[in-house]
Amino acid sequence: MGEIPTQAQYIGGSLVLVGIFLSQIKTKRQINQFVSQMSVTQIKQKIEAEMGFKGF
Repeated sequence: MGEIPTQAQYIGGSLVLVGIFLSQIKTKRQINQFVSQMSVTQIKQKIEAEMGFKGF
């Protein structure tokens, strides 16, 4: 459409991307802590229990 983003739009987009990035880091750390405290069998059971749809 030929429109050029303003400086405020670039800043806003950057803030959104930084927020997503930080959220992913936090989630990864929580998963690593959780996994280190459980056995493989417990992890599989937890994943299956939290799945909403398991198929046919």
